[in-house]
Amino acid sequence: MRAIDILWTEHLVTIDHLTDSVRMRGYSQKDPLVEFKQDSMKVFEELLAQIDREVADTIFKVSSEMIPVGMRKNK
Repeated sequence: MRAIDILWTEHLVTIDHLTDSVRMRGYSQKDPLVEFKQDSMKVFEELLAQIDREVADTIFKVSSEMIPVGMRKNK
């Protein structure tokens, strides 16, 4: 849960920067709303992928820690 909180906070900062960036693109005759929607969707999809990786890593770590010490393979 903590990883999701951290990633979400970073996402909000990224969206804030994206908002500033999109405003500047308005000067180049691009629709700022369309630009924001496209870019924010990409950023959100990246957030979901990061969350998936973090959850998978956590599950793997927890499940490997649940194996009794005597049954673990030595590397």
